[in-house]
Amino acid sequence: MANYDIDTKDIFLYENEERRKTGDAQIYKKLVPIIKPIIAGSDVPVFNRTQTLNYGIALRISLDDENKYKKDGLDLFKWGGECFSYSKNEHIVYPDRDTPDFAWLFAFKLRQYRDNLTGLNSFLSHQIKANFADDIKAFMNFIQFIFIAHETLLGAKSQKIKDTIDLWAKNYDPKASNDPLFGNIKNWSKIKVALTDDQVRAYFSFLYLEKNNLGLPYLEKTDTEKLLEFGFKVPPQPLPEKFRLNVTGQHKKSIMEICVNLLFDKFSLNLKNKLPFLKFLAFQFEDFENYQSPEDFKSWSGNLTSKKLKVEMLPFKIQPYLDKIKAA
Repeated sequence: MANYDIDTKDIFLYENEERRKTGDAQIYKKLVPIIKPIIAGSDVPVFNRTQTLNYGIALRISLDDENKYKKDGLDLFKWGGECFSYSKNEHIVYPDRDTPDFAWLFAFKLRQYRDNLTGLNSFLSHQIKANFADDIKAFMNFIQFIFIAHETLLGAKSQKIKDTIDLWAKNYDPKASNDPLFGNIKNWSKIKVALTDDQVRAYFSFLYLEKNNLGLPYLEKTDTEKLLEFGFKVPPQPLPEKFRLNVTGQHKKSIMEICVNLLFDKFSLNLKNKLPFLKFLAFQFEDFENYQSPEDFKSWSGNLTSKKLKVEMLPFKIQPYLDKIKAA
């Protein structure tokens, strides 16, 4: 899913990949000391000192060697004697915009649009609404500061980024949608269930309240809210950039299939038509993007059944979330 927020996880993953592709770790080394205290000050440790001992000598050595290039693939770091994950997401928002960290991370985020200048407009339109209350003067003053203080992060394409921002500011319409990625919402189809939108949101709260075996939510809360922002609906075509579940070998994407199929079995107003539920997954989640054609959906529908995908296969209890539906 296109991410227009200032998030530590998103920025870290981008810079880590850039370092691996180019072999240049200079920018990456500037980022790490900025995000470490942010994550450690806000998140629960992945392992505490006692638990880490249970993972054996190999893991302890890996953590001790965290600064070595070959060890960074673990995405783990030590802070205050405890172990944290770079993949724990911290969403930096106002009033953090007045701190040096927000300016640094904003500049890091701008770097991601060096080769995608057309996507920069959507990012700016989101940020001015999310963090600057549609104050174009304050926003452009902040942007000017970014280029003065952090222009080296933007590299050779700094001037092109400036020109794109200036053109965006000239044509900015505060009444326009802040996320054009979703297209015309009127064309989205509502999935017919015997539930209100609030009840659907209560059910899907398992996405961010439950954790995989690495201690990560299956989907960040901010992304879960975006997923259901317009209610329980399906876009007319696959989103150009989709949500990605935090699934692992032990916590597989079938978790989502089981929970969506359960919703179909219990609350669908048309038990003969599973297609909207399949499109809900296929059109919005990267994990299911291989299913797109009518033949794909027909085959998938035969496998998406309570006999093949049993609730007992879930690594957490789903009943509390069914109870949330009653309470919503």
